[in-house]
Amino acid sequence: MRILLTRPRQQSLATARMLHAKGHRVLIDPMLVLRHVPHEPISGDGVAAVVLTSANALPGLDDPLRRLPIFAVGQATAQAAIAAGCPQVEAGGGDGVELAKLVRERIPPEAGTILHVCGEEVRDGLEAALVEAGYRYERLVVYRTEAPPRLSPRTVEALKSHEIDAILFYSPRTAANFATLVEREGLAAELAHASAVCLSEAIAAEIRRLPWRSIEIAARRDQTALLACLEDLEAAMIAQHGIVPGRRPFSRGR
Repeated sequence: MRILLTRPRQQSLATARMLHAKGHRVLIDPMLVLRHVPHEPISGDGVAAVVLTSANALPGLDDPLRRLPIFAVGQATAQAAIAAGCPQVEAGGGDGVELAKLVRERIPPEAGTILHVCGEEVRDGLEAALVEAGYRYERLVVYRTEAPPRLSPRTVEALKSHEIDAILFYSPRTAANFATLVEREGLAAELAHASAVCLSEAIAAEIRRLPWRSIEIAARRDQTALLACLEDLEAAMIAQHGIVPGRRPFSRGR
């Protein structure tokens, strides 16, 4: 299949390698641009554990914090933390409430502060669940995200040429940014030839107003389930059309 990835570039590159290995063609057009937010060095004193709700926070994780127990939302973020050299990493469920539950099982409230290393915008649930359970919660903002001003010329060309079979969405904000840019550039009708593959219903809600060929939602909020959903979509397309969709490359190089 020919697939458009909308995550920040570093995360998209990792996903692209997996998709290329399966024979797919990939175009990357990040719907979020990451900006580093500087902060004073953190020694880790008084911090019992670190929580991560996005792998985007890892470049801002100071070395003393990397050695602490780290609790991450989802397997993908946990694997990214392990790859970044963090020795004590556990993956929690797909949201902040589930992550707080894991922290409560592993760390007593009196052990110290639970430090949430994150971006400027965080979803509700984690802080409330930890504070209610008696933990000291602090937030360290290490990055912010900005919407791109427009779709890339390659994405515009691929949409107009009906070259994109599926677009993967990992967050409500990337989905919302994509929908805004597609409508702004008058390309919404071209999505009738593409399927959206979403990590959750909340993400799908941001793009339901667009005229997709189909909207697929992963069974769980992790990348393994999302890619399984993509494979199911490909199998359905093969069953319907009798051919493997989109195995030829995009019309011009990335």
